[in-house]
This record gives sequence, structure tokens and C-alpha cells, in this order.
Amino acid sequence: MSIHYLLYRCPTCGHDPTTATRRGARCESCGTTFEQGRAGSVLVRSSERKAETASVDDLIEAIDHMGGPTTRAEDGSGAFSYEASVVASSATSHQTVWWRGRVLGFFERITDRREATLRLSGSEIILVCPDREPRVWGLERIDAMQISSRAIQLNIRDAGLQQMEFLTDSPKRWEDLLRLALGRFYALRGREVVEYQPKVVTRALS
Repeated sequence: MSIHYLLYRCPTCGHDPTTATRRGARCESCGTTFEQGRAGSVLVRSSERKAETASVDDLIEAIDHMGGPTTRAEDGSGAFSYEASVVASSATSHQTVWWRGRVLGFFERITDRREATLRLSGSEIILVCPDREPRVWGLERIDAMQISSRAIQLNIRDAGLQQMEFLTDSPKRWEDLLRLALGRFYALRGREVVEYQPKVVTRALS
């Protein structure tokens, strides 16, 4: 995943969003740039051109401490309201993986790709495609969630695998946002999420 998607918000000053550059990301507020460094580190250069290296984990932790995606997504009442342009697709069948006459496993075949708007509104995920009725799923129907390259994949109960590839927004932002939304949703019901993949698992709050 590109630095721009990982650091969707500036870990230095908190400005949201960052801007993609040829080598990484830049904050238009404080002027800090972020580029790929050695051994998986990130080269952080301030507006005064002072450079230092930082780990990706430390930068992501800094974003989390600033509220992660909540600043742009909260509607003022504590609920989430946020949307992004995506290419939506779904898995309608499974492809068998063979090797030397033996079945090694299966993978889902992604089909029916359409541009759409993905919206998180309160406790619902809404997918709006042109010339189609909106698809609405309650958060309780998310059975699993994972990042796949530039996309988020959701296993929706009674709807199967739904993939949303983001055209401009960050899949990391949406992973963080959906995790927070699921956490709040289940907390109101006296439960906490302890696992998201291969299945969303909850347990009673102690």
C-alpha cells in the first residue's frame, strides 16, 4: 500500500487529508513530506527541509492518537457520516485451484464491476450505483472485513463478498473507520469486537 494511503492524515499536525506526491505524501497545512526510506522506514522532511526517519507503525499510531478518520467522518452527534467514490464488485462464484490433478483450494471470482458511491451513515453501509436501487446493509451483517490492495472487502451476510476499490480515498482510512463504527455499534449492545478476519468475532464486555 502506498504511503499516501497509509498516511491519509498528517501524523505531524493532524491535517486531513494528505496529498499524494510522486514519492509519497505531503501535508498542505504544515508542509511536511513523507517518502519511502530504507528498510521499511519513512523519511519525514519538515517544511524547513529538516529530515528524520520514522517507522510506519509510529506514524500510524500518531494518526490514531489524533482521532484517525473521525475528524472528517463524525456528523456532530457522535455518529459517522462519510462517503467515497468506488468501483464496486461482488463475488458470484468460486474458481477451483488445481495443481497436478489435486484441488488446492478455491478463490472467489470478482465480477459485476460498477462505479458507485460507498456511504457509511450511522449504523448502515449504503452502496449507490447509477440506475440501480441503493443497497443497504446494517453493520450487524458484516461477517468479515479485510484490505485487499486499494480495496476493502466485506463479507455481508446473505449478500456474499462485496469489494469496494477506492478511486481517490484511502482503503486504510476506511478500514479504520469501519473498525471504529463496528466497535461503537457492538459497544452499545454490551459487546466488543476481538477479531475482523476471517470472521468478525465479538465477546461480552467485562
